[in-house]
Amino acid sequence: MSGASHPEPQSGPATSDSAASGAGAEGAEPGTVQAAVRNAAARRESPPPLEANDRLVTAVFTAAWAVALVVLLAVRSDIPARERWWIWVAVAGLVMGLFALWYVPHLQRSRARAADRRATRNSDGSR
Repeated sequence: MSGASHPEPQSGPATSDSAASGAGAEGAEPGTVQAAVRNAAARRESPPPLEANDRLVTAVFTAAWAVALVVLLAVRSDIPARERWWIWVAVAGLVMGLFALWYVPHLQRSRARAADRRATRNSDGSR
């Protein structure tokens, strides 16, 4: 068995003639590469990402951390000492959620400004 007779492994879709015909792949089922190439060619364009209300999602998860913190504080005397770190996890989740409630709108505004600058730059460059 010579290593030169085997094609190089590829991370992307097969594009060479030998890979497209399925030749040279020992142990592979015949036509598997061809089917993969056909499927890749027939693949539809990806749909656009779904938009969500980021502030609402952040607020819901922040509220969940707040509820968890209140429950943990209410039962802290029943929690073994080695398990009380969960209180700090809830505190950290609450603090990060509050930070996100401030930061997410800031991030969205800065992304919108950057998109406007790109659109302005592209429209000026095409004239």
